[in-house]
Amino acid sequence: MSPDAYRNVAQMQASVLNWADFLSFSFSVMPTAGFGDIVPVSAAAQSATSLEAALGVLYPAVRIERLVNREFVPART
Repeated sequence: MSPDAYRNVAQMQASVLNWADFLSFSFSVMPTAGFGDIVPVSAAAQSATSLEAALGVLYPAVRIERLVNREFVPART
């Protein structure tokens, strides 16, 4: 995926995004907050962003569910 697949709409004169911008974007997408300053432009970037948002919600929920079940549900014999 190309770095040009994302655009920073908050700073139109800045054409190149650095790794800190992508890290900030990733942390805002995972909890599905999405601040809106960086937006996916290409179809592949939009798909990857949607997948990251879904996994950002589902992964902690599944991990917590498994930890709770392991702790509070008696073991089957």
